[in-house]
Amino acid sequence: MPNHIGIIPDGNRRWAMAHGMDIYTAYLIGSDKVEEVLEWALDNNVQTVTVYILSYENFVNRSEMEKRILYELLIRKLKKAREDPRIHDNKVKVTLIGRWRNLPPYVVDEAIKTMTTTEMYNSHFLNLAVVYGGYQSIVDLINTAITKVGRYIKDDELVKLLPTSFLPNPFIDLVIRTGGERRLSNFFPLESIYAELYFLDKYWPDFSREDFQEALRYYASVERKFGK
Repeated sequence: MPNHIGIIPDGNRRWAMAHGMDIYTAYLIGSDKVEEVLEWALDNNVQTVTVYILSYENFVNRSEMEKRILYELLIRKLKKAREDPRIHDNKVKVTLIGRWRNLPPYVVDEAIKTMTTTEMYNSHFLNLAVVYGGYQSIVDLINTAITKVGRYIKDDELVKLLPTSFLPNPFIDLVIRTGGERRLSNFFPLESIYAELYFLDKYWPDFSREDFQEALRYYASVERKFGK
């Protein structure tokens, strides 16, 4: 069983076009799907789930209308997480990773409230990659090394500078991507160095529990050698 699963939930807009629906409805269904996946992960005792919510590139290039939709849904889910008994019963720590402080202040405030509410938990972890880019994360890591370490770092020190360093397992074991694309698209390049990659042609709103279980079965079938 993977300890840490990364999710790239691709295909919301294409799903909307295929079903003659508006973008808001597609993103709403997609955001509900994230909740379902967290529940499936908990049922399978997966400790950590990291979900690509808003990439740095999308933050820069998407229309203000589309970003407002994403902000609204993010706020809704952040508020729900603070009150959701599944979060508290399973002691799920919710963390935003990325340059999320570049979001509008009203979104940042909700993020801080949710992270503060769950910061004491350490049984399970839900990471939301918001205004996240792997390239930008490496830039931030280098700047942190310069300002906080002030010297060349050793190989085993790098992990302490990763944005996932607070996790029991900072490295991702399995990346699941929907939508038919076969690439990581700037998703945690350092943390995914030995991740198994599982791609589906299904769009994210159609991702099912059986698809999730199939990804777990695929992971179980792979012999992970880590260069040995």
